[in-house]
Amino acid sequence: MLDAQGNPEPFAPSRIPSEKRPLRVVESRQTARHSLESWLDSRNEDSLAEQHRWALAPPGKLLRPVLLLESALALGGSADQVAPLAAGFELMHVGSLMHDDIIDGDELRRGRAANHSRYGVDRTVVAADALFFAVFQTLGECRLRGVPDRLITDVTAVVAEAGLDITRGATMELDLSGVLHPDTGTYLELVRLKTAALLRAACRSGGVLADGSPEHVAALADFGESLGVAFQIKDDLLPYTAPPGTAGKPPTSDLRNRRPALPLLLAHRHGDDAQRALLTELLTGEGEEELRQERLHRLLETTGALKAAQDTANRRLERCRKALEALPHSPHRSRLAALADHFSSREQIR
Repeated sequence: MLDAQGNPEPFAPSRIPSEKRPLRVVESRQTARHSLESWLDSRNEDSLAEQHRWALAPPGKLLRPVLLLESALALGGSADQVAPLAAGFELMHVGSLMHDDIIDGDELRRGRAANHSRYGVDRTVVAADALFFAVFQTLGECRLRGVPDRLITDVTAVVAEAGLDITRGATMELDLSGVLHPDTGTYLELVRLKTAALLRAACRSGGVLADGSPEHVAALADFGESLGVAFQIKDDLLPYTAPPGTAGKPPTSDLRNRRPALPLLLAHRHGDDAQRALLTELLTGEGEEELRQERLHRLLETTGALKAAQDTANRRLERCRKALEALPHSPHRSRLAALADHFSSREQIR
């Protein structure tokens, strides 16, 4: 929500009546929201504070913080001790989105002006960079709350590795933009680096901060990576499945930037010569983007690419469920499983 001057209001509590809220991740999301608001309040005197509030409020579904919290709790960790890093993962994620919007030339984010549209590219680059460093500040707060130094050191390496993977994946995406080929293995490696890295690191960090066994931490990392791949495939499908205005970014963004989205690669693989020629024409041709997007949607349906992409996501989600079998039974393991189930159904996480 915005105030009368068009600035983001402080994080508001959910307007869904408590008796109607699903029990799965409400508590973890509230913890993450509180931790994010505390971080923002602590930076009120910072020259970047306004930009950060614009980027972070209102928050999204806070998937990465929730994954970290539930992973830690699943192995007996303390929500209070790990909550600062849960917020840190959202800071890191939002920083990457700010960079993505500049690279992609997207003027909107979550239905309103992207940061670079409101504050300019130069200032947005600086503000996004600050969010990448802030995650390490939140690790320091975890130490002050009692997390042992050896675990802080281990998680620092996990976070740094994820940051490097994100940049490698983003570079790979730029290299592959505009390239149509039937090799989905390259696409999956790109997604593993650019999108899944942060989800994998969130789950792994939660397990490490809870001082989990190597087997349990590895299972959480496998769960997070598989969920991240499925998440990106679902994101690739949003321009063709989400109601107008709900995808978080313009529905023509991938078309305009010729990103290597999985449905496009699958249409190239499964289509005949005429369909591949039409696909190339739609991606490289001129004309109104909305009309080209409509024609592309019909082509992806005709070639079976949309269904094939969903099937690929579902296979990754099955791997998520398998990974969780290594964890001890608990409500938190069940909540992680529910997060995976969301991506194979139309049910909304609240």
